[in-house]
Amino acid sequence: MLPLLQHAVRRALRVRFRLGEFDPPSKEDRFSLPSGLSLAREAAQQSIVLLKNAEETLPLKKSQKIALLGPLRNATISLLGDYDAYPFEDGVIISPLQGLLDAGASVVVPPGGPEVCSDSYTKVTKPDADVVIIIGGIFGDDKQVPDPDRRPAESLICQNNCLEAEGCDRYNISWPYGQAQLIDQAASWDMPVILVIISGGPLDLSKYKDHKAISAILWMGYPGQMGGAAMADVLLGDVSPTGRLPQTFYNGDFVKAASITDMRMRPGTAAGGQIFYTRFDVPYPGRTYRFVNESFVVYPFGFGLSYDSWAYKKGSCECRPTRGCNFTFDVSGAKQRTSAAASVLFFLRPLATSGAWAPSKELKAFTRIQGPSQHVSHSVGAGAFELAGGDGVFHREGGDWTVEIGEPAELTFIVSVAESSWTCH
Repeated sequence: MLPLLQHAVRRALRVRFRLGEFDPPSKEDRFSLPSGLSLAREAAQQSIVLLKNAEETLPLKKSQKIALLGPLRNATISLLGDYDAYPFEDGVIISPLQGLLDAGASVVVPPGGPEVCSDSYTKVTKPDADVVIIIGGIFGDDKQVPDPDRRPAESLICQNNCLEAEGCDRYNISWPYGQAQLIDQAASWDMPVILVIISGGPLDLSKYKDHKAISAILWMGYPGQMGGAAMADVLLGDVSPTGRLPQTFYNGDFVKAASITDMRMRPGTAAGGQIFYTRFDVPYPGRTYRFVNESFVVYPFGFGLSYDSWAYKKGSCECRPTRGCNFTFDVSGAKQRTSAAASVLFFLRPLATSGAWAPSKELKAFTRIQGPSQHVSHSVGAGAFELAGGDGVFHREGGDWTVEIGEPAELTFIVSVAESSWTCH
């Protein structure tokens, strides 16, 4: 037993030594190296998701006068979320305001406005501007209460439902009161309003998705130390957004129908047709894009817009029972810049007769393409065409499966799975 334990310890420590955890403290400012800053900026650019862009409000022109509002317009540490590296020196983290100023944008910063957790609101004077950008969201950490076990009792931002972190779960996905009031007031000013969200989990966007005054919505996650610069790159059109949602954005009713203590994935019609009910006396909606009732979805997993538009031309597909399927298609730019890029997702929908235990669809592969055009050839393994039964064992499911390219689907292929031969068209 001792040799096995020693071998396991050596493997664990070997990785930590390679990562430099046991090296002497470096006198070099690791967070300001040009290579690191460039990588951090690119990572933030690629992770920004454009959820709405009515009448091509974005990208903005540098000549437009921007009124920058919202409690996170000067955010620095808050851009890092949780589990971030310390310490950071002044100027190493680029705030949204600093990012716009560095990019040469014309920015005014009206006084006042709510804090992240404000439960009251004092109206802001209408600014003299062409467009309003609101930087809102929630916190990913509470530096004042670093111990997760103490947060529910001692962290005010946890108690006010504007913290998502270890030891603190939100009890709903509503906007904090003060921020919601600011968005509503800005929407009454008869000028485009752009909502930029800094958060890890979803906030309820059902009110703003089709709101005529909310012209554009961006979700940034927690974008890191170059988040403000990357935000400016996207807003001003130096970079076209290519990010896709890594989660489902639900409406506020979802948390009423899905208790935080109920971890079942499948909706209320699962398990032999039995309908499950929560204490809210509504059918259980299921969880994640794979199973959730679509009436609770505001923006689906995998969704993301771009300033560029693409044309997809269906190619061929070839399948073998032992290897799966290879799909080919061509992507060309109908409207794009020379540096255009796009993320392409491959979803698989089981046959309609698969039963209640089957997901509605699953992400099986993804790739990234670079403009102005590209021939794409990508494979999905044979294991993707299997489903888990009620016993938890995976079985190959015969019949017609639908392969969807994109979210929403730009192309579809039908794969007919049989015991000895597969066909595809």
